[in-house]
This record gives sequence, C-alpha cells and structure tokens, in this order.
Amino acid sequence: MLSMARQDKIITLTTDFGWRDGTVGAMKGVILDICPQARLVDLAHDIAPQDVVAAALVLEGAVPYFPRGTVHLAVVDPGVGGSRRALALQTPLSFFVGPDNGIFELVWKAAEAHFGLGNLKAVYLEEKKYFLEKISPTFHGRDIFAPVAAHIANGLSIDRLGPPVMRLHRLGIPETSPLSGGGVQGMVISFDRFGNAITSIRHEELRQVGPADGVSVWLGRRRIGPLHRTFSDVDEGEPVAYVGSTDRLELAIRNGSLREKFKVRRREKVVVSPAGSA
Repeated sequence: MLSMARQDKIITLTTDFGWRDGTVGAMKGVILDICPQARLVDLAHDIAPQDVVAAALVLEGAVPYFPRGTVHLAVVDPGVGGSRRALALQTPLSFFVGPDNGIFELVWKAAEAHFGLGNLKAVYLEEKKYFLEKISPTFHGRDIFAPVAAHIANGLSIDRLGPPVMRLHRLGIPETSPLSGGGVQGMVISFDRFGNAITSIRHEELRQVGPADGVSVWLGRRRIGPLHRTFSDVDEGEPVAYVGSTDRLELAIRNGSLREKFKVRRREKVVVSPAGSA
C-alpha cells in the first residue's frame, strides 16, 4: 500500500528562514548535490519566526494539490539542537521530513482520516549516514532534513532511516466543542498576511449548525454576522465570516485587517450558533 513511484522527484520547502541569509539556498544546494534531478518548489519561507501552527496550516492547504510521491520538507524549528526528535513520514500519497514539533499534525490527521492509521508510516531520523558529515546544532534543515529529503526522492525507503514513531508531537490546538442548542465553539488559531483570522472550525461542523444564512458567527462578544460566500458579499470595511479555501471558517474585514481593527489574538473564542439563539 505504501510503495510509490517517485519519478518526478518533487521536493517542496516550507520554512521561516526568509530570503536574506542564504539558508534556503544552502538547503537546495544540499538536495541537488544528492538528487540532481530534483524539482524544487518553494511553498513558503516568510512564515513568522517559530510559528509552527502557521507552517502546519501552509502544509494543510498545499499538500493535497501535489502529485503522488512528492516529498515535503518543512523546517520551522524552535527546538533545533535540543531534545526534539527528527521525523520522516509516509502516507499513500506523500512523504514528509522535518522536526517532531507538531508541524505535520494537520496533514497527518487528514491522511489518517482518509487512509486509516494502518496505511501510514512514521520513523525517527537516526541513521546518520543519510545526514551531512558535519552537523550544525543550529541548522538541521541543511544538515539533516535536506539530505534525508533528497535520499527519499531518490527512492530510499524511510524504514532505513530509523525506528518507528509511537506518537507524534501535537500542536496543542484544542478540539472544537458542540454547544447546547446546536452550535459549535472553536477559536482563532492563526492569521494570514491580510489579517484574516483562521479558525479551528471546519466546514462540515458549520453544516451541522445550519444553512449559511441560518447561522450567527461570533468573535468573542462581537457578532460578525451570518456565513457569507466571499468578501464582496459585504460592504467595504465590514466584517465577514466565510469558508476559506482550506475548508476552515475564516473571519475578515473586507479590504482591511480584522486582526488590526479588532485587536484579535490567537485563541480568541469563536462561536457559531443557529440564528436567533444567544
């Protein structure tokens, strides 16, 4: 079930490194030295420093659109050089390489729901012959993760990289909770570059509350309104609730920043209830 061809040798890169310091380029150099045929795709490198949740959301939104056998290398790694472990994961569609800090939680949960846990595989990276010879304690992206991703793209089985993982590190995002009266409660978990709030509430949970025009969305004590289809459904400067492109409830200000206007913070409560209920 888990064997797959990797003829395209596509490797994506997601980091918080930015472009100023040459770190992304160094990782690409390592990959191309080991796998000269690799096709490298930059998903995002302007993630806020140490923002593991934002990186997990980038992967959640992008991974489903890549061909079978793609290797996804992700390095947002506040614990680099410390006790956190290094991972390689495999689903029937994709491979993942990076730190065990929750960065792969969302794609792993999606794969588990779709394929079943028995069709997934995770190992710790312990076989040092697949690393660079000299390892910096502050740059595992170049010295461990990049070479491992390249070897996987070349066809290496992840079984050869180390022992199986018993349990992945979690992000710590609380699950949504049902409310009496048929509503659901979640929270703001991140923001995009426009200041739109991304929430923990998914589209299927909204459907259970009621039709789009039959629900009321609240951010803390502020009523955002019913569920709309897109930004242009409200006047400029007005708040709008909608289902974003990754099937999560999102909150925005049309042509503005909800984050700035309402001084919104992560983990702020979001409630969706049937229209007319408190």
